Amino acid sequence: MKFGHAFQEHLQQDGFPPHWVASAISYRQLKKCIKKLLRTAEQERDEKLAEYLLSNPQSTPRDPDAPVLFQPKLLIAVDEETGEPLDAHLSPLSRDYLQRQALAQQLSDVRIGNLQANEQKKLSRDVTALGMAVTKVTEPNCGSAAKTDMARWRKIFELYLESKIFFSTNELDHGKHDSAKAQVLLQKFSDELQRQGLVSAFRKKESIAALDRFLRLNTDVLQSLRFQEINDLAMQKILKKFDKRTALGVKTTFPAVIRQRMPQDIAKAICYQVSTELLPVVPQLDDYLCPVCFSISYRPIRLRCQHIFCIRCLIVLQRAREDHCPLCRGDVVMEADNQNLDPALAKFLVKYFPDEVKAKQKENERAAGVDRYGEAYNDKCTVM
Repeated sequence: MKFGHAFQEHLQQDGFPPHWVASAISYRQLKKCIKKLLRTAEQERDEKLAEYLLSNPQSTPRDPDAPVLFQPKLLIAVDEETGEPLDAHLSPLSRDYLQRQALAQQLSDVRIGNLQANEQKKLSRDVTALGMAVTKVTEPNCGSAAKTDMARWRKIFELYLESKIFFSTNELDHGKHDSAKAQVLLQKFSDELQRQGLVSAFRKKESIAALDRFLRLNTDVLQSLRFQEINDLAMQKILKKFDKRTALGVKTTFPAVIRQRMPQDIAKAICYQVSTELLPVVPQLDDYLCPVCFSISYRPIRLRCQHIFCIRCLIVLQRAREDHCPLCRGDVVMEADNQNLDPALAKFLVKYFPDEVKAKQKENERAAGVDRYGEAYNDKCTVM
């Protein structure tokens, strides 16, 4: 199947909105422009050749046994430094034709640029609204932390970050994913949500609606990525065909000019906004781990170098007379005391990680008992 037919089938069958299809690259029209340009060039060539032959008649008939006196050559003037052609230009007739085509129809790159900018604004508003909705169902109120869906949303966002749907930072699979791979990863993420029963575990019905909006947002980003890919391919095809027929070499220069005029990649822009505005709504435990014991940094001790450790690990370091910070090697450990306790961070951890803080506090109390009474210490009541 020719690319033109496949391109139209993708536009009609991939579920793109009608205004997206109307803004797509006019592949067939551009092919007609190339054919018209070639016909015009051939016509001008034939006319000039005929004019030359008529204005320079042969005085005597040519002897078939005589040596060749004329050899056709194509001479092109180029810049000695850059190698660029100095006289590569369109004829006035061809230039006028292309200008009429541009005035008759809006240029495809302008339509796509406007569409991309509008869709990016729409998705950006959706991310902001979704962030407000998730905040309402996860914000822990006084005395009712267990009634929120904070733990469920934290797990959802953790799975989302691990899925790396649109971008990956792995060594063997790094960079931007194409739409086909992103679709597979998005489906795996959705299946994993169902497998772990996170949807049915919601305590608030608003969370179900918010999750549906979150999945729909990712689907819209995937659809935008797919639409951008097929239009980029259409542009590459038409530029390759144009270069093949005209040898003007626009395939290497034209895309760079178009990218300067087009908005930034939608998937990249929206994923950045999701990571900076939506995901931080629910704090992740990995951002508040003690770098020594890798459990939550409670109670948090902020050293002079601004690095944070849990109080238990700091006590162990001071007992070992280790004055160097484990991260920056600064001489700040031995000078720390109760003034280095970070009450604001401690309050934050209690608010957003109540279960983890409770478990950590229990570990700290048991470790303190072992320090005081020895390894035989049992934190359970032995009287009752």
